[in-house]
Amino acid sequence: MTALLADVVAARRDEPAVIDERGTTTWAELDDRVNRLVHALEGRGLRVGDTVVAMLGNQLEMIEVTLACAHGGWLFVPLNWHWVAREVAYVLDDADTAAVVVDEQWFDRGEFAAVCGVSLEWVSVHVEAGVFDVPGDEPARWQFAGRDIRRARQIKALERDFDAMPELAALVIDLQDEVARLRRLLA
Repeated sequence: MTALLADVVAARRDEPAVIDERGTTTWAELDDRVNRLVHALEGRGLRVGDTVVAMLGNQLEMIEVTLACAHGGWLFVPLNWHWVAREVAYVLDDADTAAVVVDEQWFDRGEFAAVCGVSLEWVSVHVEAGVFDVPGDEPARWQFAGRDIRRARQIKALERDFDAMPELAALVIDLQDEVARLRRLLA
């Protein structure tokens, strides 16, 4: 954890650091969770000065992301979890976002398209190409997880910058993720 908190963690290791509706987290547990988050974000290629956007409620994870950003030297942009898709999309674009942390909240097809800055047709083409794993056969029933936002934005960039087909763009991202995972294992 950050040097500023190291003394607190050492002195109050087993004392409560955060109490939320799901329980109590000690300073030692918070330290461990923050360090794992920092390593995970670094493993995804975040560098000092990158922007991390978080859309979380009043919960432990918001504190963890805040502390991880302080530790990693990343800019932290909290979003109000009550915002509508167009407001979220505006901030994601304006902040030059390197990472997005959200609850396991589900978006319908229209909300997902708006947050990612793509058309409904783009979403349909990519689901049909197997780029996104969504339940259901009908577009009206498709549900997207928060983690799909990062994937959609990466695919959109590859398609724009390299004129890549959806399947190829998805394969490139999957390979990048696998390389990052292997690097973490070897580190």
